[in-house]
Amino acid sequence: MNHDKEFSPDLNELLASLEPHDHLCLIYNSYEEWVEVIVPFILSGFERNEKCIYVADDASNQQVKTYFLDAGLDLSEAENRGQFNIFNKKDTPTWEGCFDPDFMIAETEKALSQGYSALRVTGEISSALHEKSGSEKLLGYEAKLNRDFFPGYSCLALCQYNRSKHDSETIKGAMLTHPLLIWGTQAYRNLYYIEPDEYLNHKKSERQTEHWLNNLEREKQSREILLQSERKYRQLFEDSPISLWEEDFSAVKQRIDELKNRLDQDLRSYLVQHPDLVQELAGLVQIIDVNRATINLYKAKSKEEFFSKFNNIFLKESHEAFIDILLAIAESEKELFFELPHLTLEGELLFVQVHWSVASDHESTYSRVSVSVADITEHKKAEESLQKRLAELETLYKVSSALRSAETLEEMLPILLDEVLAAINTEAGAIWLYHTSNENLHFSAAHGWFSQLDEANLKSDEGVSGKVFMSGKPYITSDLAGDPLVKPDIRTQIPPGWAGTFLPLQAGQKIVGVLAVSVPSPREISCGELKLLSSLAAMAGTAIQRISLYEETVYQLHKLEATRAVDKAITTSQDFHLTMDVLLKEVVNQLHVNSAAVFTFNPQLNELEFAAGQGFKTNALEQVRLKPGENALARTARERRTIISRDSAVYFDNRWSQMLAAEEFRCCISVPLIVKNEVKGVLAAFESRPYNHEKEWLDFLEALADQAAIAVYNSQLFDNLKQANLDLSLSYEATIEGWSRALDLRDHETEGHSKRVTEMAVHLAKAIGVPDSELIHIRRGALLHDIGKVGIPDSILLKTGKLTNEEWAVMREHPKFAYELLAPISYLRSALEIPYCHHEKWDGSGYPRGLKGEEIPLAARIFTVVDVFDALTSNRPYRLAWKREAALDYIRKESGRHFDPQAVKYFLEEVAKEY
Repeated sequence: MNHDKEFSPDLNELLASLEPHDHLCLIYNSYEEWVEVIVPFILSGFERNEKCIYVADDASNQQVKTYFLDAGLDLSEAENRGQFNIFNKKDTPTWEGCFDPDFMIAETEKALSQGYSALRVTGEISSALHEKSGSEKLLGYEAKLNRDFFPGYSCLALCQYNRSKHDSETIKGAMLTHPLLIWGTQAYRNLYYIEPDEYLNHKKSERQTEHWLNNLEREKQSREILLQSERKYRQLFEDSPISLWEEDFSAVKQRIDELKNRLDQDLRSYLVQHPDLVQELAGLVQIIDVNRATINLYKAKSKEEFFSKFNNIFLKESHEAFIDILLAIAESEKELFFELPHLTLEGELLFVQVHWSVASDHESTYSRVSVSVADITEHKKAEESLQKRLAELETLYKVSSALRSAETLEEMLPILLDEVLAAINTEAGAIWLYHTSNENLHFSAAHGWFSQLDEANLKSDEGVSGKVFMSGKPYITSDLAGDPLVKPDIRTQIPPGWAGTFLPLQAGQKIVGVLAVSVPSPREISCGELKLLSSLAAMAGTAIQRISLYEETVYQLHKLEATRAVDKAITTSQDFHLTMDVLLKEVVNQLHVNSAAVFTFNPQLNELEFAAGQGFKTNALEQVRLKPGENALARTARERRTIISRDSAVYFDNRWSQMLAAEEFRCCISVPLIVKNEVKGVLAAFESRPYNHEKEWLDFLEALADQAAIAVYNSQLFDNLKQANLDLSLSYEATIEGWSRALDLRDHETEGHSKRVTEMAVHLAKAIGVPDSELIHIRRGALLHDIGKVGIPDSILLKTGKLTNEEWAVMREHPKFAYELLAPISYLRSALEIPYCHHEKWDGSGYPRGLKGEEIPLAARIFTVVDVFDALTSNRPYRLAWKREAALDYIRKESGRHFDPQAVKYFLEEVAKEY
């Protein structure tokens, strides 16, 4: 090792910096000291790929291994691979009674040939002496190593001297002849070093004298350096811009050690439970000195004043910090960092960061502790301001998120008020919203004592809220109960000792309401809190405006949907009651009333009659009949105007009041139903709460009333039309029956025939499954089946004998005459199938067109069966009537030729039994 290079007294650093050719000396007293040096010495050799040799003393190889095993180092693997060897004194050659350096030369060359970077040797020096005592032998051995071995060979050695095995002269000689010493676990540079050759050449005295003189000079220089260092330290100490303290904790250390040894519980808990003891221990701390920065920081006039008033700087948090210092001392900790508040001697608050550390060479006694105190007040204030701002931003974000999640004012306002009150840690507050309909501020949400106010709706220029609403500026009062702006009747309801802050809820240039927050005295709303409240109020105003517009849009949409639903019911349904049900449901649901009813005007009786209702608990209203002008409801019809009443008694006289008591009406709004300047009835909406609606609400009710009037009008028109259609239909049916009777009267032999075949044809059609809507056409066609015979001359129609071929040709024209007669009449066009086709046959041999099978209309196929059956069973001029069974047999035989088989089947099963 180059002895001139920087020397490290740290043992680990020294062992890590060793190089080949280094020669050290270890002097130790105990096994523990031996372990602290030898184990890292061997391990360091392994890490640097060096071969290691341990030269044992009197111990056996196994005993040496056991020493290392006890120290936690198992060398068996290194020994197996040849990197570690143990040599006993019997294994090593000697030179003049000492360990032979030539042996070390051979081992070094062997290690290098095996690929190791160097040889590392350690061992007991007593074995090297081979029991030959005396420093002369030792020095001769060391001189030979220094002269002949270490300079030229890649080997480093650590000589071990156990003080219990060597005399003082030998130890002294070892110490003098090694430039680097390890004593116990500390490394030293040997200022008294003497080369072994000089020692042997009897120059020891001269060298020692020289060392003594040099050391006297060194001591002088060291003292001057120390004094300069002290002066420099004092200068740095005094001139430091940071507050510096020097304190003596030795008495505290002694008491803590005593306390720790006798306690059977957790020390922190004990100290917390005994604050007087902590105070006593704090009194044992001695302040050695403080610098000028400390005097300036704590605003003392001098060090004397600072020392005399020292205890005035501490707060409760200082007590807790001192407990942390006591615990650190108990655990032998040397350094602490902490922050806490102090007071200046003028009473101003300081936030300081403290670095508490034990000075070097005082670790065991704590007699010198350095304390640096940095003023972090501005930093702390900035940090608190930042934290406060972050808290405000978090509150704003939280409120913003809550407001975005709400879809209605009813849902949003309680959330808003909750968050506002939580943000400034109070429980009392309220929100008023402005309603354009009555130009009032309506009490919309309240918490705390505000919720106990009986009536807090105000005119827009009334009270504190009105002043804030009109001015658009916040208003702060320290005593709400005594504030002259508060209405007298409200003032008596306010508990004493509450301050109030009122802020406008503003959206753009428009003020939509007022926010009130109240705190108990003597607390006041701070500037920071007022700023936060202003931000929340601005956010709330925008949110209220947004939701108001949204609710208005939704309301208008619902109005359109309601109007469309009513329009659809009016235009698509002919059922008046169904239309009224739709309309009245929309009145109840969209206008949020308890119930609604429509009364129609009966001009014959000159009365209003109940027509339809929705939402009533009883059916009492169904019995109501009112004369025009009899009460407010009837006056609505007579005066043709909307009437609003807060007393249901004015709507119904004593005859109905008891029946309607269960409904608990407090308000009724009635609107006349007028179409084309005629009163058709009244639409009435009933509520169990006082009337409190805006004009738009009433406009919507009147719009629904217009639709109700149209529905009543349409219903009356439809009823009139149905009656007219019925009368016309009856007239048509009477005409058709008249024609049928006229035909029967012309042909006396077939009198009653049309009526009979009509009944049988309808019966058979029902059995086959013809829809009811088609039966009327079968009936009319059956009645008029022989209408074409009006075109047949009487000479042919009334002839008693057989007809000639020419006459039959004329007779077969009557279906064609029927078609020509009835086709122009649209009312009877659907009944043409029977008169035109009842002489067609299933096999196609009929007339006038020779239709076959299902080409023949179903109505005609049905009628042909019953017509032939009735003709066969009736007398004719040219033959007598057949017996019933013969006629039925004929019908069976002609199935599939003359008649439709299905028509025959149903006729025989369902109809023939009754005729």
